[in-house]
Amino acid sequence: MARKTAAEAARTRRRILEAASELFSREGVSSTTLDQIARQAGVTRGAIYWHFKGKQDLLDALFSEQTLPLENDRPQAVDFHRGWQRLHDDLVATVSGEGPRRLSEIMLYQGACGSDPSTHQRRLDWVRGLLQLHLRRLLETAVSRQELPPSLDVPGVLEFCCIAITGLLYECLHDNPHPQEAISATLAVLQHVAKAPPRHLLLEG
Repeated sequence: MARKTAAEAARTRRRILEAASELFSREGVSSTTLDQIARQAGVTRGAIYWHFKGKQDLLDALFSEQTLPLENDRPQAVDFHRGWQRLHDDLVATVSGEGPRRLSEIMLYQGACGSDPSTHQRRLDWVRGLLQLHLRRLLETAVSRQELPPSLDVPGVLEFCCIAITGLLYECLHDNPHPQEAISATLAVLQHVAKAPPRHLLLEG
């Protein structure tokens, strides 16, 4: 009986988190109430308080218990082509998968107003930092393997790519009818820039 009770409690908690994720991503954190979450999850408001201290605690749990595709580990010795394809696949999974898409929407433009704004900002900074780390390793490895020009300005290309990818995610999450096509087209341009960079993205000497 104890095991059944624990399993039921876990399922209830999961339903609450799923309801909160859907409402936070669609309505925004500040506009969502605990009563709305309770109705969406099919539980009482008291059930929410049994598992969580309040809306901020729900948001913290969502951010701490879910992982985005861009946060997954990557092999460090992969060739440029496979590494770039992995980046493409992770971006597609981010905007296509229900859970990753909702989490990304909350971080990027639904905001956490009405709660602790540092919560979503910390998670967003963490994801950006990992993206920069993965891209830097990929570019540096490709240069060392002569897959990219030896005089490539890696920091300059890295900054350009990160800005473009951040803007791409905003666009794809904001009702873009063809997100996969947008990701493929944008990454094709960025790959071309890395392989045949303009003069200002080449180091002198």
